[in-house]
Amino acid sequence: MADLGSFLLARDRMAERQALNDIALRAQEKNEKASSWQGIGGTMGGLLLPILLGATGPVGIGLAAAAGTLGGGLLGRGAAGGPARGTAVKGGKFYQPQRENMYDELSDFRSDMNEGLILNSIKSGVAYGMTPEFFGEAKDWLGSDNKFKNMFDLFNRGQNVPPAQNPFGNPVNNRGYIS
Repeated sequence: MADLGSFLLARDRMAERQALNDIALRAQEKNEKASSWQGIGGTMGGLLLPILLGATGPVGIGLAAAAGTLGGGLLGRGAAGGPARGTAVKGGKFYQPQRENMYDELSDFRSDMNEGLILNSIKSGVAYGMTPEFFGEAKDWLGSDNKFKNMFDLFNRGQNVPPAQNPFGNPVNNRGYIS
């Protein structure tokens, strides 16, 4: 009977290990899908919301882009079904340390997705808000007597500079190195 008991115990352990592996694979697929759709939704929301709202000015465009990235990312992640939850991992007779580890990893992934979405929305808002008008408004706001005035002149230097002359002549009218 000891052999039958060992066989049944081994069979139960193997079945539970297979079930745990299946849960891990489904969770990985669900997380990849949610992450991809969160990125797509965030990109589309960040591009479309400033256009749909007709946002003007650097602050308005930046705020609309940040809100669009956040909202679009949440909508995209929700459309994909969201990231996997760790509730399916709980329970079972065997592999408790592995189950706890998997539960913690799934929880960490969910919080990392949330942090990443918030950071991406802030970055897109700042990036969209950093238009040439922003530097002009900031320069006007700081005033001409401010010590940071020269910092904003760095961004305007390339606008009125004549194009560089080709030292070998103009290749279009055959005066140079290309005949």
